[in-house]
Amino acid sequence: MEKTHAGTQSVEVGFGLLDVPKRAADQTMVRELAFAAGMCVAPAPRYIFIFHRLSLAFRHSDTTRFRVDCRKSAAPAVAG
Repeated sequence: MEKTHAGTQSVEVGFGLLDVPKRAADQTMVRELAFAAGMCVAPAPRYIFIFHRLSLAFRHSDTTRFRVDCRKSAAPAVAG
């Protein structure tokens, strides 16, 4: 049971990064995103890279800055 709670809490913490105001989320360093989300800096890169794989965070090609966006540009088709 403890593990389920930890997983849920992790999701809640991670999604805090997607809730960063748009002005702070436009090509921002991971550290700055963490501060803006009010979270600890240490786990932020892990969440950002997961969101990057899910097309919810985008890395600027020339820098180490990211933009987060909770609206996926190409949502997967839903079978049904």
